[in-house]
Amino acid sequence: MISDFFQQDIFGMHIADNCLRIASLKKEKKGFSLESFSSAILAPQTVVNGEIKNSKAFVQAINSALKDIKGKGLRSKRVAVSLPEEKIFLRVIDLPKMAESEMKQAAIFEAENYIPMSVNDAYVDAQIITNGNKEKGHVSLVAAPKIIVDSYISCLEEAGLNPVILEPETYSVCRAIIKENSSPYPVLVIDVGDQKTDLIVFCQNAIHFQVSLPVSYDVFLKAISANLKVDMNTARNMIREYGIGQQGANGAKIFDSLVPPITDLKEQIKKYIDFYNERFSASSGKIKELVIAGEGNNFFSFGSFLSSQTGLPANVGNPWVNILTAKTNKIPPLSYNDSFGYSAALGLALRGAKKDIL
Repeated sequence: MISDFFQQDIFGMHIADNCLRIASLKKEKKGFSLESFSSAILAPQTVVNGEIKNSKAFVQAINSALKDIKGKGLRSKRVAVSLPEEKIFLRVIDLPKMAESEMKQAAIFEAENYIPMSVNDAYVDAQIITNGNKEKGHVSLVAAPKIIVDSYISCLEEAGLNPVILEPETYSVCRAIIKENSSPYPVLVIDVGDQKTDLIVFCQNAIHFQVSLPVSYDVFLKAISANLKVDMNTARNMIREYGIGQQGANGAKIFDSLVPPITDLKEQIKKYIDFYNERFSASSGKIKELVIAGEGNNFFSFGSFLSSQTGLPANVGNPWVNILTAKTNKIPPLSYNDSFGYSAALGLALRGAKKDIL
């Protein structure tokens, strides 16, 4: 008999530098449904580069989001939380083939040789990657500084919550947008967030590589706002309508405003595609597809532009692909455009709904 602890609901909470988002899913006969969601703005300097600088303001924001739940009220205090990519170290290592349990322990034992910190100061975990040959297996090694993780746990507990899952943000995003959480070949996920853009190479059932770039959706909006002398909300509407499609006079003006940041992002993306293909293609193959995640999907013609620059097909990272099914009749109360910003929260909620706490 499964204990009450495992039966309790787990909701997801994605924490960024400027906001936090909450999502909770309900298991249906076919797929899941969005039961509740919420968000709260974080005051400036509350969280900086993933590090909590003002714990009081952070707890207040959590409480605000919990009070402003849309849909049904949360039925549990148990929460799955994202950890900031800026503070996470991830590396794929090769080990001799052995039993999976032994391989995971061996990877953790070898962690000191691969992570840029003492294992005594970090929480370390490992995930077996299913690809590999008869002689070698591949393991994804993840390390997070204890001081960062403990600060998140402390604030969550102060807000009356019970954090039972903490994982890198990129894991949450990929769980939401990669169908069945598996790909037979490497795909480059381009997750455009409010404060940064994460480049994530996903293959088989795991992340093989990730890097965070300072170019972000906020940078694009500020460039439009400054050059066209409009407020940020107007800039947001313009980027959704015109993006970099260069359609008409407005489209041309927006494109001109975005040339510096979009050129920077484009060059960084091409550089890391070349880097991955040169360093890792022997074991996993070359990157074959771009998947646009986050606010990048609210950026008109963004995928088409990157596809033209890289020669790779670009597809929308749909955050509902593993939640809703063809037989699901329920329409989510969260709009499709808004849901892109909830990708990590929905990925966390999906793990929580499956009660996958290990």
